[in-house]
Amino acid sequence: MTVTYQVIAFSACLVHLGSEGVRLGLGFYGNLSENMSALFGFLITTIIIQIPLTMFLAVNGAFMNLPLEYVFYILIVVFSCFQVN
Repeated sequence: MTVTYQVIAFSACLVHLGSEGVRLGLGFYGNLSENMSALFGFLITTIIIQIPLTMFLAVNGAFMNLPLEYVFYILIVVFSCFQVN
């Protein structure tokens, strides 16, 4: 495994963790205050950032994923697709 791929995989993991908090915060705030701009931000971060990064982390070989992690990644993708619709 090259150093470049390791850096990309580690960066994807960090962005995934950071975007999850931002995404949930936007969804929570937008839902409670009925703010359409926050809900639109929630949708954009889900579609553009969260789903592709989750798919990348599920199939990459940089980390030794446990079987439970594969289940959680699949559940995150399925629930995110239901949230967007």
